[in-house]
Amino acid sequence: MDSGLAYLAVALGLLQAAPSAAAAALAGRLPPNPLVGLRVAYTISSPRVWRRANRIAGLAFAAIGLASIPIGLLAGPGAQAAFLAAADTAAGVALVEYSRAMLERAQLSEPPTGGGAEPPPRLGAPLAALVWAAALAAAAAAGLAAARLAIEGLPGAAVALASPGALCVYTAFLSTARPEAYVRPWLGRRGARLLAAGVPLLLSVVTIAAAAPVWAGRAGVAALAAVVAAAGAAVAGLALLAAHAEG
Repeated sequence: MDSGLAYLAVALGLLQAAPSAAAAALAGRLPPNPLVGLRVAYTISSPRVWRRANRIAGLAFAAIGLASIPIGLLAGPGAQAAFLAAADTAAGVALVEYSRAMLERAQLSEPPTGGGAEPPPRLGAPLAALVWAAALAAAAAAGLAAARLAIEGLPGAAVALASPGALCVYTAFLSTARPEAYVRPWLGRRGARLLAAGVPLLLSVVTIAAAAPVWAGRAGVAALAAVVAAAGAAVAGLALLAAHAEG
């Protein structure tokens, strides 16, 4: 392997591993905050869950970063990027679900401290339908593009593109079935609703825009990606206005 590519493989792995290891080391010292850490409602709601989940998250992402280095050295940066995309996506979903399970166990073992939690803000039916339509469209676009890349002999690029498509579906599921995942004490109900609508919609826009060049081939790539991104951004903007009005 070229020495430049070898340095790139090491740098990519360490770029994820080093801050993740630092986050694991600091998990017990940093309180829940809007800037650093695994910031989902399940971790923010309990200091104990916050500490444990962030320690596990830091160690998991550090391990993924380190594991990607030999992959990059042996198979090249494309395979390394695909591994990071797929492993980080899977780890992120697993950590959110694990945090939810930890919080449920903590709530069963701890007596209630107040008059009951406020119900999470839910998206209205039209907005929820739009979120799911965008997520499924993004997943389909990413899946078809990934299949084409795999057929063309680019399995690493195919995996890297399919991963955000799966993440679109998961964030839409959270937004509509578990909206409490988007609750943040510093956002309020309206801010949580905007976050629940915005995360899957904007992720879907980015995923479709990333998949568009694969459909278009070499002709009109920039134009098609720009049109798809602009149209998706317009739809997402209208949806966010609707979510704001619901609040």
